[in-house]
Amino acid sequence: MLQFQSHRALAIATVAAIATCVLSPGSARAESCREQPVVMISTSWCGYCRKARQFFNDNRITFEEIDAEQTTSPGIRETYRRTGVPLIIIGATEVRGFNERRLREILCVPL
Repeated sequence: MLQFQSHRALAIATVAAIATCVLSPGSARAESCREQPVVMISTSWCGYCRKARQFFNDNRITFEEIDAEQTTSPGIRETYRRTGVPLIIIGATEVRGFNERRLREILCVPL
């Protein structure tokens, strides 16, 4: 039983060390997460778009914002009609709506 407890303690310590390394601001992993291009298709009146905008600004995440109603791109207009807003594209990953937990996970933003 003692051996199990020591292995369990070792496993917990290892996971904690990895999490600290992965999510520490300034770590290589955190920096590579933030290097992904972030684009948000939004509208001016959307409350969830405002929350996403605030999340990016609070966490100093650079993003490009495209207003779905003002753009002349038919592809973006069609996407907006089909999926709604916000549509957040991070690298090759799409996040539909504002999902703070998912954004933190993709962009390696700690709580």
